[in-house]
Amino acid sequence: MQAEQEETFSAGETGAAEGVVGGPSATEVVIGEIPAADEPTTMLWTARCSEPTHDLLGHFGTRDEAETARTEHLRTAHGGGST
Repeated sequence: MQAEQEETFSAGETGAAEGVVGGPSATEVVIGEIPAADEPTTMLWTARCSEPTHDLLGHFGTRDEAETARTEHLRTAHGGGST
């Protein structure tokens, strides 16, 4: 019998890739959550573009703010919208 492998995640690794523009190698913006640098008990939302030259779009106080940044970035920088 083979033992099941349990998955573990680090902070910020549980964000879902959303807002895909284009085909299989499309640009994605991942929304994640990480601890604030100055207050580890406070969590911040992040938006990170899969395009290496864009990378981290910012830190946000709410998920809605991060999703708005994702939508706006995809619209302005990649000519698309969110899914």
